[in-house]
Amino acid sequence: MTEFIPAQATAELLLLDPRVSAQMPYRQVVTMVREFLPVRETLNHVSMRNGALRAGVRIEAVQPAACRTTNEETGGR
Repeated sequence: MTEFIPAQATAELLLLDPRVSAQMPYRQVVTMVREFLPVRETLNHVSMRNGALRAGVRIEAVQPAACRTTNEETGGR
């Protein structure tokens, strides 16, 4: 499991961060996460953005090659 989720966080938090970050500004996401979850004080908008970008890299790494080819041909649509 640690090879897929190397960060020291729960799977739920690693799933929640990128999903919410895609819908709201990073600063608002941090405020909301701090409101509902016991997170470290060092969590800020930059670490939230970096986490969302790392999630994107993990998704692209496991995405089937056929999907990548189709997305590249259509311009990512």
